Amino acid sequence: RCAARTSGPYSTKLPGSTSASTCSRAVRWPRSRRRATAAGRAARRSGAPVMIRLPADPEARSAVMAAFADEGVPPDRIAFSHSDALAARPDELLSVLEAGCRVLFGRLGRIITADSEADDQEVAAAIVRLAGQGHLERLLVSSGVARAHHLRAYGGSGYAAVPRQFLWILEHFGGGELLPALTTTNPQDWLTIASAALPTSTVTEPRP
Repeated sequence: RCAARTSGPYSTKLPGSTSASTCSRAVRWPRSRRRATAAGRAARRSGAPVMIRLPADPEARSAVMAAFADEGVPPDRIAFSHSDALAARPDELLSVLEAGCRVLFGRLGRIITADSEADDQEVAAAIVRLAGQGHLERLLVSSGVARAHHLRAYGGSGYAAVPRQFLWILEHFGGGELLPALTTTNPQDWLTIASAALPTSTVTEPRP
C-alpha cells in the first residue's frame, strides 16, 4: 500500500507508490514544496517510490529534486509522470535523467485530439533517443488508464495498449528490443520495496 498520499489537481500515483502533487507555475511552488517534502519523508521512512508530475518549468524541476534530496530520497526512487509533454523535445528531460531520476511516458494508446501533448510515435522516437544516450534503465511507460473511457469496453485502448500497439511503433523506430526493460525490469526495480525499509511491525514471517 502507499505510504502516504497528497491530493490536488496535479497529483498522480501508482499502487505501492507515494504520490506528491506539483504545478507547472513557479509561483505555486511553496505549497507544492510542502507536499513534496511530506511525500519525501513518507518515501524515506517506508521505502516506497515517489511519482510526481513533471513541472513545465525547469527551475521547478530542480526545486522538486532538491526537496526530495533534502529528505534523503534516492533519485532512482523518484519518477516524473506526464513526461509525454516533452516527447518532441526529449533533450529537455536530460537534466532529470542525469540526476538519476526516472521519467514516465504514461499516456500511450490515447486517442489523439487537439489537446494532446504528444502522440505515440513521438514518444517512441524520444525513448529510442534517450535509451541511446544511456538512460534506458530510467525510462517507464504506461497506458495511464485512469477513467472508464480509457478501457476497451468503453472505446479506449485499455491496459493492453503498450504490448498491442506501442510495441509495433517502437519496433518501427528501431527500439523493439527495449520493451522488456520498459515494461518489466524498470518498473520492477522502481516499485520494489525492500523489507529492510519497512517498519518492523509490518514485516511478518511467512506461514509454514
